[in-house]
Parts: sequence; structure tokens; C-alpha cells
Amino acid sequence: MAESLSILARAYARIDAEIREHNGAVDVLKEHKLALERKIVDGFTDEGIQSMNVDGKTVHLQRTLWPKLDTSREEVMEALEDVGWGDIVRPNFNSNSLAGMIRDLDRDDEDMPIMPPELEGKISVSEKREARVKNS
Repeated sequence: MAESLSILARAYARIDAEIREHNGAVDVLKEHKLALERKIVDGFTDEGIQSMNVDGKTVHLQRTLWPKLDTSREEVMEALEDVGWGDIVRPNFNSNSLAGMIRDLDRDDEDMPIMPPELEGKISVSEKREARVKNS
């Protein structure tokens, strides 16, 4: 029994070492991918390109809008109540729900949400652009 346990332990240790080795390689790949993503986002944006098909994959830009509080959470919660979005307000409010509501607002000429006057000066909107890959 002791011999079979030592074989199992040795195999376990080898697999653990392999996992650690692969995790390190994956981390390096993720860093490289992030550096390429920055260049792709800038290049696509500069050229006015939304997507590109390469090797059976579609590399595309994904734009996500995120609200940023410009004042205290309490003032924002009060303003959300005033604008009729009180259903996401609790002693706190859900940032993802707020982001979804803001994404659904009408847009201005720069494709940014037109904020209700009650939220002006309390919430601003920033955008994050990311490159993504999907099967074509």
C-alpha cells in the first residue's frame, strides 16, 4: 500500500508542477494578448473599423459603457429615485443594473447616453473598448 501511495503522490506532484508551468505560460500569453488588444483597439478606432475576419475568426470591437459617480452614493441614490429608477436603489444600488439602464438611454451625436437632468453632475459615463474573438 505504501508503494502505491508514493506512486500516487509522485504523480500528483508531477501534475501540480505541470499545472504551475502551464499557468505561467498562460499568464505570458494573456500579457501578450493584452498588448495586442491595445494596438487592435487603437488601430480599429483610428481606421473606423468595427471588425475583421481572419483565419475563420472575427476580431471585433466591443463597446461597454460604465457609469462613474461624480458625487456621493447618497446623492446618486436620491437622484436615481427622482428620475424613476428607484427600483435599483436599496440602502445601496446595483452598479450593473445602473449600467444597463444608462446603456438603454437615448444617445447624442457622439453616441453617448443623454443623461436625465436629475443625474447631471452626479454620474458621468466612460466607455471601455475591448477586442474580442468569436467563431465566424
